[in-house]
Amino acid sequence: MVKKKKTADPLVDLLEAAKPETLIALIAELAIGRPDVRRECFDYWTG
Repeated sequence: MVKKKKTADPLVDLLEAAKPETLIALIAELAIGRPDVRRECFDYWTG
């Protein structure tokens, strides 16, 4: 049987290791200046 190879993603590794406060600050900063990002965040958490 062939196993699927997982590709390592450094960004995912950083996000998994980050403190919740850091993630909140990051998302808030990204969403402030980008209405499309803000909308996508709302859609993700409410949908």
